[in-house]
Amino acid sequence: MTWKQPVENSIEGLRYAIENLDGIEFDLRLTKDNELIIHHDRIVATTKENLEGKPIYAEDWTLDELMELGFASFDQLLDDKVIMKNWIEDAKVVCLEAKVPHIKSKVMGKPWKFKSHDKYLGELLALMESKVDEAGVPNDNAVYYSFHSRMKKSADHAKIKRNWSMLSPNLPPYGGLLTEKIRGAPSFLSTSFFRLMRKHQKAGSKMMPCAIEYLDGGLKNLPLGYTVGLENNHLKRAREYLAGFPVYVWPCSLENEFKLLNGGFTGLTDNPDPNLTWLPSGNARWFRPSSLPLTSDQHDLLVSANEENHKDIVNQLRSEVTPWTELDRSGKVEILSQWRKKWSWEKSVDDLLASTSESSMPWESVRLIGHRGCGKTTRPLY
Repeated sequence: MTWKQPVENSIEGLRYAIENLDGIEFDLRLTKDNELIIHHDRIVATTKENLEGKPIYAEDWTLDELMELGFASFDQLLDDKVIMKNWIEDAKVVCLEAKVPHIKSKVMGKPWKFKSHDKYLGELLALMESKVDEAGVPNDNAVYYSFHSRMKKSADHAKIKRNWSMLSPNLPPYGGLLTEKIRGAPSFLSTSFFRLMRKHQKAGSKMMPCAIEYLDGGLKNLPLGYTVGLENNHLKRAREYLAGFPVYVWPCSLENEFKLLNGGFTGLTDNPDPNLTWLPSGNARWFRPSSLPLTSDQHDLLVSANEENHKDIVNQLRSEVTPWTELDRSGKVEILSQWRKKWSWEKSVDDLLASTSESSMPWESVRLIGHRGCGKTTRPLY
């Protein structure tokens, strides 16, 4: 059956992804009337005709104006019963990216007004937190992050009690993709994977968003310091240094998905198509590695599959595997013990279990997350 990719950051796409993966990631901006809109780009991602005679930056529009174009509000997501059941009850995780406005937006202060930027982002985080609190989301089922080098100050301003992190290298709130790459290059080259990890840990971040360039491809050899990767000694070195510290990697392409997940890294995918069941790496695909966890024997069976029989094996496993939230203590101990050994986690199984509730998982868990729901889509969106 043909699957049609929903528009990025749409309720339809976010609903599909959180049901069929381990969680979702999406972007939030603060509108002119202090409401939350789910929108990635700084410039409203619509046609030139819709922008004619109007501001171009999302923060200079009201919520109703953006919703009239088709963009979804955060409140709409929080009102969706399917999304909220998965988020609250089924141990799915949601990554909420707080977006910084373009410096030419009416709400953004001068580039050098760092304290005002910290305060603006803090107010955005505080509004996100209050709505997530009101919805009853478990603390460990959400994480906030942003391309903001002073994220800790903004998190402190907002008195955030949930997990938070910062995206690196820090990208300037202006210019296009080329400008971002040029400005981000020095930070990437001077910051090794381990230095990036220590930076996050020192700041109090509970996880580390990470570009795939640190782990795969020729660019991984460019940053100063020890090189890590997804295979052999480079992977062993990464596991030993991380000791279970969660790393969320984007983009998680179909080509590197198996290596990423098998290596102990969470992947943010743009490809949740249910028909993509056989990966280019020559492996059967398992869409929910954490919320629908495989025992050692089940994992071995999945890995043994070939292109001809993999669908039968996947269907067999889907009928046999117990969701994380339905496992008893002994079942969770079995899963965590095998993960801890495979990926060199530092915490004991008892400590890992103590960090969870009935509807959450340890942050060390390796997940497959839907990027912007079901992935990036072409412009204009509406």
